Amino acid sequence: MEVFVPDTYFKISLQIISHVLAYTSSCINPLLYAFLSENFRKAFRKGIGEHRRQGSHRLPNNSRVPSCEIYS
Repeated sequence: MEVFVPDTYFKISLQIISHVLAYTSSCINPLLYAFLSENFRKAFRKGIGEHRRQGSHRLPNNSRVPSCEIYS
């Protein structure tokens, strides 16, 4: 009994091509929104601007982080 007949090769190839196209579309779609949509760019800049205004999340110079010691 032969498992891989030409009909099966076609179905497997079609399935692989379909998956590749779906993944490619999912990867390219956000990039298209970023470059082509003015509303997306404005919202992105607004979000980045708010993040920058909040400042970095670093600790002040005079604060200390407790150290973790491993006891054996």
